[in-house]
Amino acid sequence: MMTVMTCSVTFADLDVMEEGIPAGAVTAYQYDSMKRLTVAEEKAGGSTNAMWAYAYDAAGNRTSQTRSGNTGGTQDTSIDYGYNAANQLTSTSADTTQWVYDAAGNQVKNGITGVVATYGDRGQVQSIGATNFAAFGEGNTDTQSATGGRSFSNSILGLSRQTNTSASLVQNYSRTPSGEAVGFRISSSHYYVTDLLGSIIGMFSGAGIWEGGYSYSPYGEERATSTNSPVALNSLRYIGGYQESTNLYKMGARYYDASLGRFTQMDPSGQEKQPYAYAACNPINNSDPTGLSCGGAIAFGILAAIGVLTSGVGVVVGAPTVFAGAAAAIGFIAAAGSLGYAIADIKAQCY
Repeated sequence: MMTVMTCSVTFADLDVMEEGIPAGAVTAYQYDSMKRLTVAEEKAGGSTNAMWAYAYDAAGNRTSQTRSGNTGGTQDTSIDYGYNAANQLTSTSADTTQWVYDAAGNQVKNGITGVVATYGDRGQVQSIGATNFAAFGEGNTDTQSATGGRSFSNSILGLSRQTNTSASLVQNYSRTPSGEAVGFRISSSHYYVTDLLGSIIGMFSGAGIWEGGYSYSPYGEERATSTNSPVALNSLRYIGGYQESTNLYKMGARYYDASLGRFTQMDPSGQEKQPYAYAACNPINNSDPTGLSCGGAIAFGILAAIGVLTSGVGVVVGAPTVFAGAAAAIGFIAAAGSLGYAIADIKAQCY
């Protein structure tokens, strides 16, 4: 086992910026010889606050996970996983029922939760549990509707509008020309703060007031979420993916189960050596928002840039909660993002 890199960003009031994480927390990562994440240890004040440990087989399937401390959800648990020759997950030590797949390799039944999914002739998801989906337009992705009066409109850059007729809500999402999510608007505007992978970790109001945020495990499981209404209504979470249900994200062509660290469908592009594993088992340096091919970018994103902008040394003494109006908030976030990309844009190879 070898440690490839330890990367940390320190904030004096980090609990304000990332929900549920202590002030000054630093996370160190360890990797095996295949650059797969094996340990993530979060420390605060010299004490371990949370830890995750992972093991894999030669094919890149996760064989065990152990977590302890303030990891969110069920604490201090260990779970083992088993697979067939097609790299399909067929058993875990937490199973309540059998795992089922169709002939195309789509996961039909989750053996832990018992949730059943159905698929169309082209592999498109038609239902997940009690939620049914219908799709229209080119590639069956332009417009989608779901049980409960929800409908979604997608541009070439990603989700652009979400409508909930039962609650009379219309959410319009804003993105940069390269597709990064900037924020959303219902009756007022809300602007995102993201980490180096593009995960939404917090939001400012249009008036520049901090509204709350989220924190995640190394593979994207939700740890803590603010209860404020705008934060709860936002549907874009881990690496900017759409959260269909807890720990289940729509990542472009496929659905990603963060609790398992793998997709529920095989890689349709044929570019990945491992057809189900997420981000080549390295979610710290790689990401796969399209569900087609993992790629990485190690950059000091908005969080690191906030530290530089505020203090000049990467440490915020008292995280800002109010800015002088919407323009200041937008400018702050945009400047931070630009500075982050200017600092570094290092591509990591997927293995």
